[in-house]
Amino acid sequence: MADDLGVGQVATLDPSGQLAVAARLGEHLRDAWQRATSAVARVELGVGGYRPNGVVVCGMGGSAIGADVVKACLPELPVPFEVVRGYELPAWVSPRTLVLAVSYSGNTEETLSCVTSALARECRPVCVTSGGTLAALARERTLPLITVPAGHQPRAAIGYLVPPLGAAIEAAGLATGFGAQVEEAAALVSEIIAGLLPEVDEARNQAKQLARHLHGRLPVAYGAGLTSVVARRCKSQLNENAKAVAFWAELPELDHNELVGWSGVDGSEGQLHAIFFLDAEA
Repeated sequence: MADDLGVGQVATLDPSGQLAVAARLGEHLRDAWQRATSAVARVELGVGGYRPNGVVVCGMGGSAIGADVVKACLPELPVPFEVVRGYELPAWVSPRTLVLAVSYSGNTEETLSCVTSALARECRPVCVTSGGTLAALARERTLPLITVPAGHQPRAAIGYLVPPLGAAIEAAGLATGFGAQVEEAAALVSEIIAGLLPEVDEARNQAKQLARHLHGRLPVAYGAGLTSVVARRCKSQLNENAKAVAFWAELPELDHNELVGWSGVDGSEGQLHAIFFLDAEA
């Protein structure tokens, strides 16, 4: 890695402009919340006037991680919350289940398969997308539809994919106060990102410091509880943005298996780099 991680070098390493998108995360969160609350106010969520018996979010990759974030933000949700990364819905899904189908592009085949399955079970899935087949299907079948702005790569659209899920869950009567969490998160990330921008020198920039530590090594991200979502997100972002192999695992489960594996690793000094995400309030 170059000695200088200044603005010019960072721009060279970020040809797709992901940092510029990340810098607007707070703005995306606020905009998405306004759009989502307006959209859900105009639709019938379709659970027959009853409180849903569960929440199922169907999505893949960057469209699924938002569901993990929402689940972590709603630990007191009174019904099961399941994230489906695949083609099939859980067997327990019924017309009283709040099904949310998330596909930023609108063309994710696994998510579309889940929508077909949901319709066969007489559910009315809430569709969150920027367009594509999912939006067309939602309009054709008069399904609840929350549209998000197009033009982003799915992995960079998390700010637009988290608030719609929270808004739908609130509208179904399962939670309150999600809007306050969105505003708090938007303010916090804007404050944090200000210290991580390319123009901030490395001595004061934790992102640059971490990048230098990770360069040429295999990253392994670890989290627990709330931060397990962050670890998973970190791993996927390294995969997609840096085109680097990375792994993640969750505490305390890894204490019972992966930790044992580390004891058998030999000759890896300097080749691996563990990243522990900690919750200061835990």
